[in-house]
Amino acid sequence: ARGMNYLHRCNPPIVHCDLKSSNLLVDKNWTVKVGNFGLSRIKHQTYLKTKSGKGTPQWMAPEVIRSEQAYEKSDVYSYGVVFWEIVTQKVPWDDLNPMQVIVAVGFMDRRLEIPKDVGGSTMGFTYPKLLVQNHDLRSKKYYINLRICKRSWRGDKIGKEQQNVAGAGRVQKVQAVMEAKVPTLKFVDTATGVECD
Repeated sequence: ARGMNYLHRCNPPIVHCDLKSSNLLVDKNWTVKVGNFGLSRIKHQTYLKTKSGKGTPQWMAPEVIRSEQAYEKSDVYSYGVVFWEIVTQKVPWDDLNPMQVIVAVGFMDRRLEIPKDVGGSTMGFTYPKLLVQNHDLRSKKYYINLRICKRSWRGDKIGKEQQNVAGAGRVQKVQAVMEAKVPTLKFVDTATGVECD
């Protein structure tokens, strides 16, 4: 989120146009950097749209799929898909080929479903605001509200998984499961830089 915020606040703003998990670089300290600026555009150009057909449909905003003008909010949509990946630990649209994704997202107003086993607080509040089909209605606040995010990770499925293993307190149970799945996963408030415990 900080990387996008930096790009979008440049003068003139930069729209990445190909934000996806494979373009996010992670170092040994789990610091994430945005990479691969091959499709990025500077906003002062007359149009940000490209007829090249480049990019990965699974992460593209509907307007980008349709070769319409790209906006900062197009990157916000892509960020929402990455957010979905992190929370669900699944690959987006893995049941569809790229052409089917183009039709589904670009022309049929479909979006990634929230799995029933994922805590509802984060996905129910943040996710829909990031993946609104109409870019005018899409949230430009692409940082995650960490209090809501923490509630999602402390959802029923995670607690039950650990409860079968050990009888620790609820918060400890969640931390144990999170550490088992993603060893050093941390949420940081992008506005303050404060780490969420």
